[in-house]
Amino acid sequence: MGYRSFSFLLTFFLFLPFITVAQLDTVITKTGETFIGTVERINKAVLTFDSKSGDSDYKIEWKQVKSINTVHEHRVIVNKKQVIIARFEDKDPNDSMLTLVSGGVGIDFPYEKVLNAKKIDDDFWGKLDADINMGYNFAKSTKTHQLTLRTSVGYLTDRWGVDGFYDEFFSLIDTVQSSRTEAALNTQYILPSAWYWEASANWFSSDEQEIALRTTYMAGFGRYLLNDPVKYLQASLGLALNRENFQQSEISDKESFEAFLKSSYVLFDHKYFGINSSFTGFLNLDDTERYRSTFNVDFTWDIGDSFDLVWGYSINYDSKPPNGGQQSDYVISLTIGWEL
Repeated sequence: MGYRSFSFLLTFFLFLPFITVAQLDTVITKTGETFIGTVERINKAVLTFDSKSGDSDYKIEWKQVKSINTVHEHRVIVNKKQVIIARFEDKDPNDSMLTLVSGGVGIDFPYEKVLNAKKIDDDFWGKLDADINMGYNFAKSTKTHQLTLRTSVGYLTDRWGVDGFYDEFFSLIDTVQSSRTEAALNTQYILPSAWYWEASANWFSSDEQEIALRTTYMAGFGRYLLNDPVKYLQASLGLALNRENFQQSEISDKESFEAFLKSSYVLFDHKYFGINSSFTGFLNLDDTERYRSTFNVDFTWDIGDSFDLVWGYSINYDSKPPNGGQQSDYVISLTIGWEL
């Protein structure tokens, strides 16, 4: 081996650790801790970091981050739902400004303006989020068994977001069975200035209200009225097509158009506790004396290792049921969930 070849190899191996570090993301906290690895996401005011020195991901409160520099691109949501595909660069860790580098151009934002970020992944699984919750209750006095299954899934690209959920509530009181099923598939496209377009399909069935299947297709526009790193409030309106099939064979199927108003409020101020609530009101355009509403709220406690404890309440109301059934049906659940 010649002298030049030996010198080249020696130089290469000496600088290899620095080359490797240069290809990784770096986060420095206000307490002086340094993390080297990959910034996976910033969500609900918490940064998730995949460190090469640890076996599991680190959770860092966003307000505790002093400096962040990434080589990976992220889908970053800032200010009023402005979406930027960029990498993070902190030119001066002593100030509160952060540079988002997109297409070679840097845009400066205060740290507190960053609402959400997710690493851009080319593979399917990197864009997927999912969780599942299960619960069981038994009351000896009434011989009541209750089984709860709740699942949700989300898929995120640069501007499109698709999510869905499936909730099943089954009750057995002595020998009488009843069930309630609710599912939805939603898609949202983010527009400038905090506006968005959305469309969804919703399915609902209830033994209490004697509804075999209610299918509702919705489309409309909405806006984020409040959005910061710890909470957001959004509202939308549009039109819906409602199709209903009833358990009573003598009741004919119904189809009608409705106008809807929808709002959601999510709070994640504390890393161990969160609130997720939504309300949708429907006004029947064929029968203006009929209106419907749904309300859901979940209180979530983080109990560690990707597990959550969730207390949920859901109510479905109909002012004028076409089948003469119950006007309302509600469920209260306590479940333990796991997040992918």
